[in-house]
Amino acid sequence: YFSHPIACILVTSTAGYNGNWSQLFDQRHPPQIFTDSFVDNSISIYRVLVQDPTIDQNSALKQFENMRAVYGTNTCALLSLQCLINLDTVFTEADNNQVSSFLDNFMSDFFIPQLEKNYKYYNDQMVAIRRPLKAQIKSWLRPFGFSQSKKTEREIADTETAANQRLFPIVPTAGICRHLADLAFMLRDYETAIQNYRQCIKDLSEERNAKFTLAAQEMLALALYMQDPRKTIETEFEKLTFLFHRIGQNYFALRAALLCSSYHLFKENFTEAASIYIKSSEYLASENPLCAAVLHEQAAICYALTPNPMARKFAFRFVVAGELYQKSNQFVHALRCNSLSESIYSNKKDWNAIDDHLNSSLAKIHYLLQNID
Repeated sequence: YFSHPIACILVTSTAGYNGNWSQLFDQRHPPQIFTDSFVDNSISIYRVLVQDPTIDQNSALKQFENMRAVYGTNTCALLSLQCLINLDTVFTEADNNQVSSFLDNFMSDFFIPQLEKNYKYYNDQMVAIRRPLKAQIKSWLRPFGFSQSKKTEREIADTETAANQRLFPIVPTAGICRHLADLAFMLRDYETAIQNYRQCIKDLSEERNAKFTLAAQEMLALALYMQDPRKTIETEFEKLTFLFHRIGQNYFALRAALLCSSYHLFKENFTEAASIYIKSSEYLASENPLCAAVLHEQAAICYALTPNPMARKFAFRFVVAGELYQKSNQFVHALRCNSLSESIYSNKKDWNAIDDHLNSSLAKIHYLLQNID
């Protein structure tokens, strides 16, 4: 729902090169991610030939020239790493420089131009898909002096059909819209990204596809924030966290919660960040106590970072974290959390019951660790 590969680097050695790159990546039978989510199967491919020690330099150059003649100048690269040629395990300075140059050329000559090309392509597809209604209106007005050739209407229909033949699993329009929005987001055209994410959410909502809809909503919230960091997006992420939990997608719910808490930490809203950690831990306490323990520990740290440190809440969250660590058999972490809490509660009057509980837990943990004092 979120993974969106836009380019593929294929690497082979000069010793094993036979010109058949489909063994590494076959666009006719792509990996599962291309069929399970909104990912275009016509992904851009960059081919890298690495010189093998058993092949001389002239033969490697000849193979590389043949490869460039077939696939193009800016879609191929040859790496002659001295560490491979000399059968060494450490990169030389020349190797580092060559890899750095390779990455620069890959980004400037291939990746960014391909990104812009795909962006323009999908933008044209969306324009073409939305154009038939306009053409229909013009046909209604034709008796009043407006005209449009049948050829143009046919071309528009052909364009729409071609767009629908792309490998999108649910709604072709929503798939193209999501792809365009993601490309616009990567190119920092947040206005276009926001517009297309909203359209994608609308199309997917009509299909009642909750997972893809919520994924698009998460990207919409991020795009809104990137467009204007002054906007408050915590409500959107809190809503996403709840909805992901409701459909049983706790992994994505946790990610949305962490994004929201990161936003609050950046704004130094430590109390709000702690509340989000605690709410998320409640959903995970039964099925993943270790993750819940980490979230309680993070909440405790947030309480300690407030302008007026909340010692009671800080210590209590460490107590809860210690219990959850014990539940997940992480006794060293449980010992650490309980020891820290005990050092706070032991100096407070009228907290004898809590102190007794912590001492009992510490004794149990020491026993389990075979570290009896």
